[in-house]
Amino acid sequence: MQFTIAKSFAPTLLLVEDDRSTRELIALVISSRFPGIKLITAVNGANGLELYKRHLPEIVLSDMKMPIMDGITMAKEIKQLSREAKIIIISAQTDARLLLEAIDIGISHYVLKPINQEKLQAVIEECLECSRLEQQLREQEVFIRRLSRAVEQSPVSIMITDTSGKIEYVNPRFTRLTGYSLQEAAGNKPSMLKSGQSPDNDYRRLWEIISSGGEWWGEFHNRKKDGTYYWVLTSISPITDGDNHITHFIAFQEDITERKQAEDTIKQMAYYDALTGLPNRQLFNELMHLALAQAQRHGRLLAILFLDLDRFKVINDTLGHGVGDELLKAAALRLRECCRRDIDTVARRGGDEFIILLPDLDSVQEAVRVAQKIIVSFNRLFTLPDIELFVSTCIGISIYPDDGKDAETLIKNADMAMYRAKEQGRNRYHLYTSSMDEQALQRLTMENDLRRALQNGEFLLYYQPKINITSGRIVCFEALVRWQHPEIGLVSPNQFIPLAEDIGLIVPLGQWVLRAACRQNKSWQEMNYPPCVWP
Repeated sequence: MQFTIAKSFAPTLLLVEDDRSTRELIALVISSRFPGIKLITAVNGANGLELYKRHLPEIVLSDMKMPIMDGITMAKEIKQLSREAKIIIISAQTDARLLLEAIDIGISHYVLKPINQEKLQAVIEECLECSRLEQQLREQEVFIRRLSRAVEQSPVSIMITDTSGKIEYVNPRFTRLTGYSLQEAAGNKPSMLKSGQSPDNDYRRLWEIISSGGEWWGEFHNRKKDGTYYWVLTSISPITDGDNHITHFIAFQEDITERKQAEDTIKQMAYYDALTGLPNRQLFNELMHLALAQAQRHGRLLAILFLDLDRFKVINDTLGHGVGDELLKAAALRLRECCRRDIDTVARRGGDEFIILLPDLDSVQEAVRVAQKIIVSFNRLFTLPDIELFVSTCIGISIYPDDGKDAETLIKNADMAMYRAKEQGRNRYHLYTSSMDEQALQRLTMENDLRRALQNGEFLLYYQPKINITSGRIVCFEALVRWQHPEIGLVSPNQFIPLAEDIGLIVPLGQWVLRAACRQNKSWQEMNYPPCVWP
């Protein structure tokens, strides 16, 4: 890591010389050779000491022999004020005692008169460089103290490792986040936090980037000391020395566990059924389109299984929605157990309807085996919290590409196959056949005609009398409903009664029968026929 001086270096030099001509000559040399230096002059030691206290110059250049206060005495006073002051003494004397005294008080530079300008320049340059380095060190110390406080108090987890990846430092936030103290983490590698849920390729790519001097950004799913998992948004950067050689790596990690949990919650709400936890219609459709693209690309089969629970409405209405919900959850669990491949999808389509996607099949028989497994599974008793139930199912199967090449067609055909299975009895499966389209069209036409029939008054009542064989008297009548279709004539009750039950018309039809029979009975009474008792 490299540090730079935060502000420009503009040094001040205090020149103390009682001789005016010497003072002006030295000032001229300094201003010409060191234009960046701010120069202050004094005429004696006392004046120099006063100016030093006021300006705190980095360098003091002083004559030794001066009136009022000599240079050595002034230097002693200055050194008591600042041990870092750089003092250069100018003297015509070479007295060893004076030189030793100058060294004792911290004066390391001594220039003899007559002044050698090159010597003076070299001494001033040495003092300037020393002052420059000291200022840089002071600023670095300030920076490091501030950085240390920022790192220690940072809301972000910080970790520093050597070039081999061994941890050298972690801040308090790291400890609060992971549970590992600095003593526990030091010497270990960040892999101590691995949860095993991030691909190894991610770590290899990370190492390639930072080893080459780059910065890596990404997310990790890590594990704390207590075994719980957490998410972090991480940036890792190399730390380099003055020669741009990597010496360490520093990682900044922000805890994003709550954000990821919120994202998971939103995803769960958008793509999964709240009751059973199965994929919902939207997610199923997305997975279906992906699976179809794969099947088309690789020439593979794909199956759709459509099913519902037999007589679920009766259970729901009789035993309550709580029991119905528990039954749906138990059914979802059994369906998942029957579809064990990772690529299989069991989804709840709505109500008691479930749909299963079986991609990448070798044969139709594979789909049939899954359907048979489901039927066998549903033959077992459902043990719910407050009740035990036997519930069967009927399954319709459609196969890509023979039964459709798009999701909508395949689902529609599987739905039709399921209704054909229901027509043939409970607890069975049926493969889609093309003839079902014609039958489905006939059923749809019959449904539409049946809805209009009630509005258009196309139903008739036939009355079947019951006679007492002893007295020969009519004791009651049965009212038999018939449908007089305007185009095909009389329709058998065996055809339209089950259909009316399926489409929810059986109650309105029963009400019509009751009112019509009562009107007829009233009419017979007004014609003086004896009253009839309806069975």
